[in-house]
Amino acid sequence: MSCFKLPDSLCKELNLMMSNFWWGQKDKERKMAWIAWDKLCTPKEESGMGFRDLRAFNLALLAKQRGRIQQNTNSLFHKVLKAKYFADRTFKEAQLGRRPSYIWRSIMATKGIMEVGSRWIIGNGEQVDIWTDKWLPTPDSFKLANLRVPLELLASWIKKQGLGMFSVKSAYKVAQKWLKNRNVKAVAGGTFDNSQMQALSKLIWKLNCPNKIKQFMWRSCRNILPTKYRLKSRGITIEDCCDQCGLSETSGHILWGCQ
Repeated sequence: MSCFKLPDSLCKELNLMMSNFWWGQKDKERKMAWIAWDKLCTPKEESGMGFRDLRAFNLALLAKQRGRIQQNTNSLFHKVLKAKYFADRTFKEAQLGRRPSYIWRSIMATKGIMEVGSRWIIGNGEQVDIWTDKWLPTPDSFKLANLRVPLELLASWIKKQGLGMFSVKSAYKVAQKWLKNRNVKAVAGGTFDNSQMQALSKLIWKLNCPNKIKQFMWRSCRNILPTKYRLKSRGITIEDCCDQCGLSETSGHILWGCQ
């Protein structure tokens, strides 16, 4: 995974196998997935389960190789790639080119991730384009928006900013967000808004109790228990009325609202 980009179809198939295992599938029987896999792959502090998305993890490992090539300009690997793919330009400006090898295709697949997750640390400034490169401490774009840059702010940032150390963990988070922005989907299946759910998830996973109880509480808060309301929403012909009081049978109603 750290040398070649796995086909998206293979990553999807492996993710599906893990998803089926999580939802209790055995042999050839099919189980209902109550929430999308990409929601389960979000970190626990962001109301997910923290499962690893293999596609994003594959890109994170490849991004590490890209970072090594960019930093170790005297390595044999860098010299071979430069001679073949970017002889007259920098590695940052390199393009896919004609008839590229699969290794080069895999490395170039992480270009978008590296552009999103990295920025320049100013040294002598010879390789930095102040208009297009990300180098300022402005979280919105890290780019120069106008000519009025406070010199005291810039000096303070240069003094406090240490050398940026690449890690697969940080690249994985960037890859997740990058893939999510490319495939934006509607969020559904929750009973709380995002900020409330995140705060509640942090509280749940910090509890001193067995994991199965934490998972049950998490599923209850995400409204993904097999209640009548959820079964009906998934196309199963059933009345969603509570047997006790006649109101709609949701997770919150069963555990807290039913009289």
